Amino acid sequence: MPERLKSALLSSSAMALAALITATPRQAMAECLPDPAMDGETVTCATNDFTGFASGALDLTFIVNSNIFVEGTSVTLSGAGAVITNNGFVEPSLDFVSGFSLLADNMTLTNTADADIITGGASGHGVLFEGNGLNLTNNNLISTSGDFANALRFSGPGLSNVTVINNDRLATSGFLSDAVFFDGNGLNLTNNGLISATGDSANGLALQGFNVTLTNNDRIVTTGLFNSGILLVSVATGTITNSAGGLIEASGDAEYALRAVLSNDLTIINNGSIVGTRLDPAGFQINGLVLSGVTNSTVTNFGTITILNLSLLSAAVAMGSRDGVANVLTNAGTINVTAAGNALGMTATFGTDSLINDGTITVTGFQAFGMRLFESPGSSLLNAGTINADGTFAATGISIVGSPGITITNSGAITVTGTGTLIGVDISFSGGNAITFINSGTIDATGGLFLNGAGPVINITNSGTLIGELQLDTLVSLLTQTA
Repeated sequence: MPERLKSALLSSSAMALAALITATPRQAMAECLPDPAMDGETVTCATNDFTGFASGALDLTFIVNSNIFVEGTSVTLSGAGAVITNNGFVEPSLDFVSGFSLLADNMTLTNTADADIITGGASGHGVLFEGNGLNLTNNNLISTSGDFANALRFSGPGLSNVTVINNDRLATSGFLSDAVFFDGNGLNLTNNGLISATGDSANGLALQGFNVTLTNNDRIVTTGLFNSGILLVSVATGTITNSAGGLIEASGDAEYALRAVLSNDLTIINNGSIVGTRLDPAGFQINGLVLSGVTNSTVTNFGTITILNLSLLSAAVAMGSRDGVANVLTNAGTINVTAAGNALGMTATFGTDSLINDGTITVTGFQAFGMRLFESPGSSLLNAGTINADGTFAATGISIVGSPGITITNSGAITVTGTGTLIGVDISFSGGNAITFINSGTIDATGGLFLNGAGPVINITNSGTLIGELQLDTLVSLLTQTA
């Protein structure tokens, strides 16, 4: 080759290389382009990206194309107004690295039917949002497998106005890894797919803050020590609906299908199925729907609550409230509780709540209680449905302990069977204000009505049927018998 031609070719190659390096700085070492992006631009990940993407530009359109991998570090958008469509695979695996970190207001994210967002590191969330205004739709899979990681995490100062539609799977596996975590003002979440959490202290949904609305049309399941399918903590004003086709299930070492703690003004409605299952005879408690320190809330079961607890060390509760104020718990559906230890259909402890049964309660256990008020003066209890209690040591249809000044009404049917002490209605150690007991239904038990230190005065009106022994160990100021 002539020397002059060789020199020209070398010079041309050098100029081309320099052009690649210096003439297009926005495209150097990046596959999600343009990078950096300007306000209002469209960023497209058209080839695999192993360095992530970050931008503070406003009003971006961000697209990951089909079959494209974005790995390494997070896609971080800190400019308001971004619209994100993921058609590919966003899969970082480092600790503290989320799939998408959305750190500004008014964003929209769609995870399409052939896409996924998967993280593998500790504190690596699928989607992290800190801002005001997010619309998120998931049509495939968002999952995490690290400790302290959430499939969806919504938190941060000023977090508000989040709308989520899950049409497929939100899943976590790890310690303290809730599938969905929310702490803010204004959540509207509709689940049409599966939300699952596996791992100790990992909940299907852990929600706190203000104005929370959750509608479950499919499945929420959790397995792990101290878990809940749904956990509400310090929620002020919330509506939780489990639809007719919905399932909320806690199993393994989990403790609650649905639990609300230190919250107020809640409306919880079950039209579907709530299931709690514990097969370990040495395990902890398993419960269905329980309130702790909740105020001014209504809980209604129109569906089914089924609890199976083989643990000999703990109780099983279908519906309950502890330390509650002015809550109303109503069963208008079906409750089934089977326990190796204590089985309780509906119970209120240390509060001023109302228990109402318009449906069917069936409890079977070592000790079985259909409905119970414990140390709850000023509360009330109404059975207009059916209670079936069966115990191998003891069983009670309605149990009142340490709760003076209350009214107990039975217009339904109470049947108590088994071995040991079998009581239809037991009112014990409730000294103080007068107690009123009204029966216009049917009570059938070996011990029909027991009053044991029930108070200085009890007023009894019976126009129904009472089969069994009457033990009146208390002054009865008024006994009206018309049947």
